[in-house]
Amino acid sequence: HLLFTSFMFKAEDVQKGVQAIWNSQVEEADEIFKAESATNARHALHYAENLWFWSFITDNKKLQGEAAVRLKASKKIAEANHKAAQKLKGKEPEVLNQQIEGLIIYGEVILFQAFLQMSASFDYARACMGLSKAWGYVQEAEKLSREEGVDEDLILLLQFDLGVFLFFLSFLPEVLGFAARLLSLMGFKGDREKGFGYLDRVAHSDSIRSPFAYSILAAKYLYMSENVFPISPDTTNLANARTALDEVLVKCPDGLGFLTLHGICLRRFGKHEEANTIFRDICSRYQAKNVDDSLPRLNLGNGEFNMFHWQEASDLFSTVEKSETYLRTYNASMFRAICELQQGDVDAAHNTMTAALKSGKNDGDFKCFAERYVGNPHSGFWETLIERDELNWDSQEAFQTAQNLLNDFKNDLGINATDKGETAVTKKLKHDRKTKEWNVMLSHFVQARLDSHNGNVEGAIKNFTAVINSMKAKTDFEKTMLYQSYFECADLHYKQGNKADAQDLLKKVSKDAHSSRFKSAASSALAYIAAN
Repeated sequence: HLLFTSFMFKAEDVQKGVQAIWNSQVEEADEIFKAESATNARHALHYAENLWFWSFITDNKKLQGEAAVRLKASKKIAEANHKAAQKLKGKEPEVLNQQIEGLIIYGEVILFQAFLQMSASFDYARACMGLSKAWGYVQEAEKLSREEGVDEDLILLLQFDLGVFLFFLSFLPEVLGFAARLLSLMGFKGDREKGFGYLDRVAHSDSIRSPFAYSILAAKYLYMSENVFPISPDTTNLANARTALDEVLVKCPDGLGFLTLHGICLRRFGKHEEANTIFRDICSRYQAKNVDDSLPRLNLGNGEFNMFHWQEASDLFSTVEKSETYLRTYNASMFRAICELQQGDVDAAHNTMTAALKSGKNDGDFKCFAERYVGNPHSGFWETLIERDELNWDSQEAFQTAQNLLNDFKNDLGINATDKGETAVTKKLKHDRKTKEWNVMLSHFVQARLDSHNGNVEGAIKNFTAVINSMKAKTDFEKTMLYQSYFECADLHYKQGNKADAQDLLKKVSKDAHSSRFKSAASSALAYIAAN
């Protein structure tokens, strides 16, 4: 028997329950939504959402399986609710609002199923089919919302869904490649500026979707960041992430997802010890909830890794590897292999990396990096920091340690005019010409970043230029490094007063870059230079 009521989202228990979901009060949220989850479509949605989000931030196999069961059940309730709403007669506002809410609930259940398929089973093609279906319901709701009498709070819920699709999911073709192109073939077109406006409005409102909107904005700033010209600490996407997280942690101070993003944000500012203080607290909170703490423990290990504490990091990674419920133990194995190399054991590093690759062979992103490191483990530390955008420290002493490590990297791999890549290490690892050339490019990029931090502009420009002139980029990671070199070199030229040189570099990015984010940032930079 379907419980069919108007404005379900306005109910006090719903608002309290959704707040509990995003504040990591899992048991409290379940208690609110479970009783009516078989009859009330909105309760069914949030009952499933609670476990879906909890399984996502814990990366727990068992919980993700249970979340899939809840989502399947909630889909049946949401579908029945949607069909019942469509049969209502009349065009008065109450009927219209019920129909729109029914479409929103049904679309969101399908959306969450698609997210779970992407994160848990890497079933991108099936997920894209679900995303397309969910988008259809959102579009239908948007058309109905143009009529008079639609509730303003309901409009905010709809704008959240529109924002998710137009903004966040418009980045998916860059992330998912071919599978996401299915969305284009099915008629989906993103609009990042419009989508951002929707999400920003919802985030800064009292809507039940405010925390979710904040999470998407913060994740975008951290994981799909765009360059802002000229480069300044106060105007970067990272600064935007910090602002968003500071704001949402006022609303959800115990939200473990937000605390995790806050810790990662601090790491990218180079504040690794401060970040680890947060991750130690998160580990304790996971343990208090009797949940596997592998994900925050992995982050804790990453912090030690970034501070060159190889044994401490290795011990943390080793504990994660033993987990029976964490989905991605192979990440810990890969990082431990890099620690073994930094401690001087090349053979152990090779064996650990090989085992990690075998374990994570179905994870395309992981496989891409692990395959590189099996034959070239010395690049692992630097590539990991670059890929995570964490090649940064908050003390000059740490920067000097990084410079010493880079010097060791160059010496071990013969990156100098005398050895030309021929050393005992490169012979043992059977480095071919391409690997040797790549390590030279990697050393130039890292040296440019270190020089830039130390105020050695001439040295930074020289090293970035070496990357620009000589790198033969094949993979997305390599292309990102190449076009980042163009952008940062252009920024340095501009600040030196060399506008023409900066423009030449930015024109190359806007024309040839592999990513729309790079092209857009370069076009904006060219407009900035023209106006200044």
